[in-house]
Order: sequence, then structure tokens, then C-alpha cells
Amino acid sequence: MAQITTLGIDTAKQVFQLHGVDAHGNVVLHKRITRKQVLPLLAQLPPCLVGLEACGGSHYWAREITKLGHTVKLMAPQAVKPYVQAYGQNIRTRLPAGGYGPPIAHTSACLLPSDPGYSPAS
Repeated sequence: MAQITTLGIDTAKQVFQLHGVDAHGNVVLHKRITRKQVLPLLAQLPPCLVGLEACGGSHYWAREITKLGHTVKLMAPQAVKPYVQAYGQNIRTRLPAGGYGPPIAHTSACLLPSDPGYSPAS
């Protein structure tokens, strides 16, 4: 299997969609996994760029994924929406993993920094 350089993750309550591409843009990973499987699977992958849509739980996932050696970029929902709309809401016709792959790879995308030092008040 070719090495994944960019990985888009579409987060949800229980099921996550992963879409990984290599340096040439070829799809090398397209997988639907449960919440419990995310970190063990990412621990097996070599360090890569991981994109997540900025949402309520994305900072938690960014911290956990960063601990595994990956670089995490959070995308503003407005940056993701055009890609999902262009391909429709049908999972079979839209871009995998919410369409995060193309905007992550381009510097013009609205990327938000993840805050590895953030810890919610107990």
C-alpha cells in the first residue's frame, strides 16, 4: 500500500469516514470505522497531514491525533460546505470524508489552528 500523505476524517457521533491519499492524489484508504477504532488505526499509520472539520469535538480529536505524531489541520465549516454541496449529500456521489482532502492540500483553504494546550475547565 502506498504511503498516505493526507487524510480527511469526517467525524460523527459513532461512525467516522476516513479518506487517505498519497502524494500523487491517488486514493489509498477509504474506510468507515467506529469511534473506538479511530486512534488504534491512526497509530498504525505513518505521520501524515490530517484534516478535520472544526466542530464541538474536533479539538479533542486534534489533540489525540497530534499525540500520535500526525499534523492536524482544522477546517472552518464554510470551507467544507462548497465541496459537499458540489457533490450532493448522497454519500455515493459526494467526495469521500466530507470533501476534506482537496481543501486541506491547498493553502487557500480556511484552516484553523488546533490548540494542543487547550484543556476544558474541570
